[in-house]
This record gives sequence, C-alpha cells and structure tokens, in this order.
Amino acid sequence: MVEVLGVYVGSFAIAIASGVFPIVNAELYLIGLVLAIGGIPEALLLAVVIAAGQMIGKGLLFLTARGASKRWTPKLERFRLRVQRWRSAPYSVTFVSAAVGLPPLYLLTVLAGILEIRFRMFLLVGFAGRTLRFGTIGLLAALA
Repeated sequence: MVEVLGVYVGSFAIAIASGVFPIVNAELYLIGLVLAIGGIPEALLLAVVIAAGQMIGKGLLFLTARGASKRWTPKLERFRLRVQRWRSAPYSVTFVSAAVGLPPLYLLTVLAGILEIRFRMFLLVGFAGRTLRFGTIGLLAALA
C-alpha cells in the first residue's frame, strides 16, 4: 500500500516540477511509468494526479507572472496592447493549449497571468485540458 501511494505522491511532485520547469517532461514520465506498472485504471488515475500537479505548477507560474506584471506595468503596457485581442477567448485557447500543447501552455500561462485572466477559471479549464491530454497518453501507453 505504501509503495503504491509513493508512486502517486512521487508522480504528483514530478508533475509540479514539470509545470514550472519545461525541461521536466511529464508526458515521457507518464508513458514510462504506465509501461512499468501497467493497467488502464492506474494509467487514468496517474493522468489525473499528474494533471493536478502540473496545474499547481502552472498556478505558481501564473501568479508569478501576475505579480511581475504589476511591478513592471509601464514596460509591459505596449505588450499588453498587442495581445489584447487574445483576451476575448482566453478559456478556449487555454483548453486547447492544455490538451494539445499549441500554443505552448508555459507561454500561455505567463500571458494569462500578465493579462489578469481569472485564476480559478484558468486552473479549472487548464486542469480539464491536461486531464484529457494525460488521460489519452496514459491510455495509449496502457494499451501498448
């Protein structure tokens, strides 16, 4: 029981790191882990755990960008005006980015923080997209 719980806690920690540091690849980690432990239920549970951890990491990044934008507002005002058109559809773009990876979720997270998108909605929509992404990857790995 402790060993199984450790896999999920460790995966959660790896996912938080991957949400902040793009060099930590959660997708490859998930594939390797699912191939090692096998099973569709385990793959889907890991997908949810990794999606939650990654969105916590993205939340930290979001809040950091939001704080930095308030500090450097005069320098960012021209940039804000350029990306203002994106503000009309932030949640659909967030979902697509979280599920597909284009535009990169890391970049989108920083932009969402700067543009002051609603934090809770960003996390919920991002979690839905990440769960879809990791669920699909985990399921395909379990079926391999």
